[in-house]
Formats: sequence, C-alpha cells, structure tokens
Amino acid sequence: MSWVVAIIVGALIGWLVSRAMKIEEGLVTSVIAGAVGAALIRWLLVDLLRLFGTPPDFGLVTILVAAVGAAALVAVLRAAKVLK
Repeated sequence: MSWVVAIIVGALIGWLVSRAMKIEEGLVTSVIAGAVGAALIRWLLVDLLRLFGTPPDFGLVTILVAAVGAAALVAVLRAAKVLK
C-alpha cells in the first residue's frame, strides 16, 4: 500500500513542481516524472537500503520520501533540458 501512496504523492508533487518551475511540458509528463521519481527514491531508500526501516503505509516518512524523490527527478529533468 505504501507504494501506491508514494506514487500518488509523487504525481501530486510532480504537478506542483511543474507549476512552480513553470515547466511548459504537458501535465501528464510532469505527473509521470513525479510518480517515477517518488517510486525510484522509495525503492532506493526504503526497500534497498532499509534506511527508514519499515515505514507505515501512510505516514510522514512515506510522504516525505515520495515528495523529495518527485521534486528531485523533476528538477534533474528540468536541468537536463528534458522538461522545458
């Protein structure tokens, strides 16, 4: 269930970051980038490295990890000029 929460939060953060950075790509692109970033960072930090132990399905750690991953991936894609 925490994967679903991470993807939903990531999609929302991807949309918010795209509005804040004035990214002109489509809404779908930013939402997908946010969801992928959230899922990727969750997998890396929580599942692979066991950095936060086993976080609850819907908790502050899950939301923060997803938000950081989504914002980071959207920012990296913007810096690499993949998102304009």
